[in-house]
Amino acid sequence: MSHRTLEPAGLRRFRAAAIVRGLTVADVAHRCAVSDSHLRAVALGERKPSGRLVDAIKRELGGAGWAFWRGQRDTLPMPGTAADTGAPDSGVGT
Repeated sequence: MSHRTLEPAGLRRFRAAAIVRGLTVADVAHRCAVSDSHLRAVALGERKPSGRLVDAIKRELGGAGWAFWRGQRDTLPMPGTAADTGAPDSGVGT
């Protein structure tokens, strides 16, 4: 049985939010004008982002991607759909 090291949840969620927008973590870092290693540390919660970086990440991930990465929603809609908003998930049956 092979053992595979899983990425921490924050980085997995960040990567997923970037992928649905056709980006890699490195692409987001480049577009946000920060190093890949700094952005990964931010995604992992090891470093606190500046206000400028928060704004840039929100722009690149979109409202729904930002909310998904931050744990405010459990689903990650495709960009450009009606569900692609920054609103937290409303929950099932509510």
